[in-house]
Formats: sequence, C-alpha cells, structure tokens
Amino acid sequence: MTSPSLRVVVPDANVLINLMHVARLRFCGELPGLEVVVPDHVREEITVPEQRTMLDQAVAEDLLQVASITEAEDLALFADLIMHLGRGEAACLVLAVRNGWAVVSDENRRFRREAVSRIGKDRIMGTADFFVRRNPVPIGTTTTYQELTPRPNL
Repeated sequence: MTSPSLRVVVPDANVLINLMHVARLRFCGELPGLEVVVPDHVREEITVPEQRTMLDQAVAEDLLQVASITEAEDLALFADLIMHLGRGEAACLVLAVRNGWAVVSDENRRFRREAVSRIGKDRIMGTADFFVRRNPVPIGTTTTYQELTPRPNL
C-alpha cells in the first residue's frame, strides 16, 4: 500500500529498458519519495528474455509493483487510447488518470499530447528525471546537461 508521502509513477517499457541498458533498474526501488508501478501491459512488452528476467527479479525484490486495469470505465478508456497509442503507453496513461499518478515516458508526439491533455504536464517525467531524482544536483551548482556531461579533451 502506498504511503501518503509517496508519489506513484508509472513507467512505460522504453523507460524500463533504458534503465536496464545502463544497469540501473534498481533505481526504481531507490528513488526518494517515489513508488514505481508497472502496468501489466508494459510488463508484456518486455519480451527479451534477459530483460524480462531483470524485470521479474525487480518485482520479486519489491523494487516496483505491477498493476492491472480492471474497472469498466478504465477498460473503455484503454480501448479508446490503443487506437492511437501502444498498449503499454495507453495502460500507463489509464492508471495515471484513474489514480492521480505520474507517467514516466520518453515518447513525445501523440503520447505526450494525450498525457498533457489528460493529466497535465506536471505529471509527466522521463528517464533522465529518474537519474536526477536519484542523484540530485544541489541548487546553485551545475544545472545544464552540457555541464553535467564530461567532454573529451580535444
């Protein structure tokens, strides 16, 4: 059960896969003030065996939770959204709308427009936000991507 002091975020498959690629899926359980909930439709989109194993291990270790869409109203919204979005993205958005949660996605185009119109831009995060949340930069110090990114000496 979610504590009132926790904010719940719902990542889509691309975010989880990005975290897996850099061996940071554990961040899901280490983000201050956040609980990560993965829709079962997103879980189904993780089809590479090694990635599915990582995801299942994270669930077993309680680093993230899995949720399903079960309410008739939510299923109707899901059916409407999958006409224009992928199943995982649609499931993320349905759970965010229903529960007041935030979505985590790097998708831009149609998904972003749908998310902004249904939940507002303040409830949309991206993969980079996980890294910033995990390792915040103190105010008054480095604040731009260019400053955070080491540059080779040429």
